[in-house]
Amino acid sequence: MESLCTYDNLLLKLNRNQSFDLTSLDLKVNAEIGIFNALRNNGLENTLNSLLTRCQPSHVENINLTDVKYHNSWKLGIWHEADESDPLNQSESYHKNFYTAINLFVNREKNRLNTSKIFSIIDHSQSLLFSELLKNATGLAHSVYSVLGRFYNLNEIKKFCSMFATNSEAELNEFIKKDLCQFEYESKYFSRMNSFDLQDDLLTTRVILCKSLLESKPDHFHSLQSYLSLVYDKMVTNAVLHKRFQVFFIINKILI
Repeated sequence: MESLCTYDNLLLKLNRNQSFDLTSLDLKVNAEIGIFNALRNNGLENTLNSLLTRCQPSHVENINLTDVKYHNSWKLGIWHEADESDPLNQSESYHKNFYTAINLFVNREKNRLNTSKIFSIIDHSQSLLFSELLKNATGLAHSVYSVLGRFYNLNEIKKFCSMFATNSEAELNEFIKKDLCQFEYESKYFSRMNSFDLQDDLLTTRVILCKSLLESKPDHFHSLQSYLSLVYDKMVTNAVLHKRFQVFFIINKILI
């Protein structure tokens, strides 16, 4: 809450200054990023949702601010219309690419789902991550772990796309069984990094994709619902482990 006040005061001072130089513009962008992160970290999802819905990400703004807006938008399930004039698979913002891929999957009927388009966006996103790994190769382990976590998330979209094309109960159960086997490994892997966000991003991705799959496959309701309940359970465990109790209460409310 202190960081919210700090960034708000900074924005107030900067907005009163009519003669913006480059430094103050950079400070303004960093303060806006700080506001978005502080709202998310304090669990103020309704305020964050209102802010993101009213101020849609712009294609000409600072790439770091664009990333933060798109990251929070997909996690809250805020789906903007795609800008057809913008080549979706050429954006240099990782989170914008991730947002577009998951948006195409969730809103597949409206967007006339084309998995090759999703895969093209994912391939481009992976090339951005490779560039980020090379840039951070000088040593920051946290940055490397963060990039590896994003690779993992991109792979989840591909996995769920493959399930969208099948109506076989056996294939779906095998898919769920394999995913469940990964949970124990993932818990150990992410616990070593002591990162709430990396595991929460992965679990949120699975929730969004599974709920979307559930809508189009009512015949497999029980299998997918059981899987979804287990993912929610993992989210609660991760929230309690990192003392993010606002997430714990939000998920409990959803389950009730």
